[in-house]
Amino acid sequence: MGTSVWVPLVAAAMGLLAGLATSIFTQRRADSREDVRWGREGSQRRLHDRQQAYARLVAALYAWDDELRRARADPKSGVSLNERSELDTAELRQLHTTAREARALVDLMAPEYVRSLTKSAQTERERFGTVHLESDGSVDPAKTAIEWTRVREGTVLLFEAMRTDLGLQGMVDDSKRETSG
Repeated sequence: MGTSVWVPLVAAAMGLLAGLATSIFTQRRADSREDVRWGREGSQRRLHDRQQAYARLVAALYAWDDELRRARADPKSGVSLNERSELDTAELRQLHTTAREARALVDLMAPEYVRSLTKSAQTERERFGTVHLESDGSVDPAKTAIEWTRVREGTVLLFEAMRTDLGLQGMVDDSKRETSG
């Protein structure tokens, strides 16, 4: 009669252990799925943040380019119309500042190859604005056009790097974009 009491006790203990093991296993799987979900949402959030930073920078560069293009088209017309004097470059300074602020966000989030191209894009615009848009009559239009093409080609490289970083490579063919204007 003593052995018959142990069989139900052992069976109950094994059932309890099996239940606990199943519960622990189920909880670990749920935790693992939750970790994966959090990781995926974090990755999506970081991607979205980079997209926003890139969009701000692109908008700032486009605005800066528009002003540089206007100044390049006829640097003396602004002076003659009293729209801009040789010393009044507040608009260009503001656009430079806006681009620098947008670049700061990119520098926080982007990989090195994008950060490097972003710095080059800003530096090329600064150089173009200070060296090639002088209104003292010493501007060589052919050299200015070549330098402007260089600025635009750097921008195309930057945009390609941004698209690669975001996983969007091949979606837009920049070779068809005008690089001189």
